[in-house]
Amino acid sequence: MRIDATKPPLDDIRVRRAVNYAIDREGLTTAVFAGRPSGQLVSKGVTGYNPRVAPWPYDPARARRLVAEARADGVRTDTTLTIIGRNGIYPKAAEAMEVVQDGLLKAGLKVRIRMLDVNAWLEYLLRPFPTGDTGPTLLQAQHGNQAGDAAFTMGQIYGSEGAQSSYGTAELDARIDRARLASGGTRQRAFADAFAYQNDAVVRDAVMANMTGLLALSPKVRYKPDSATNDEMRLADMRRAD
Repeated sequence: MRIDATKPPLDDIRVRRAVNYAIDREGLTTAVFAGRPSGQLVSKGVTGYNPRVAPWPYDPARARRLVAEARADGVRTDTTLTIIGRNGIYPKAAEAMEVVQDGLLKAGLKVRIRMLDVNAWLEYLLRPFPTGDTGPTLLQAQHGNQAGDAAFTMGQIYGSEGAQSSYGTAELDARIDRARLASGGTRQRAFADAFAYQNDAVVRDAVMANMTGLLALSPKVRYKPDSATNDEMRLADMRRAD
């Protein structure tokens, strides 16, 4: 869920943290879609993956306290948040957003859901974003790292000027830039540090899960899945089985 941190009440980090605590990731991956709870956009095997960035725990009481604290300080927590969902982005996409909505409502936030077809949804995914009074939004999204390197993820999604980024900070930009220029173990550590910093100090999104891809392979076809399989399958990589 990409959080539009430029608009109140989502511009208050307490509310963004409350969003994360309010989502029942275990429930989502048990009842709605296949996968495992996650706290970052890349999975094990990608350069920059940080095993210390754990999924946010489901803590509705803490979510309510954070929202109440922000409200007491004058944050307009009664402003309606709009979940921008995409029909068919993955199985049970609408049901997943209903689970998220339920958690946020219980945290004391006002939330509605708009499920869009892909063309309308893309207007919210990519720059330039819709103009006018769209209000604070949470964007249902999905990301696959075909490159096997966090540079593919961090720049476009978390960098201030990234094609899919609605918000960034100078400090996070600097960490991403240092990581891009590094190599080997230094690159791994630098990107891992950037993921940790984003999770702790920026909280630009609510990562829900690393989803499990399912592939049915005919005995007549020889094909070896790789890191890009869930995003694209090349006919050139397929052969007739002996």
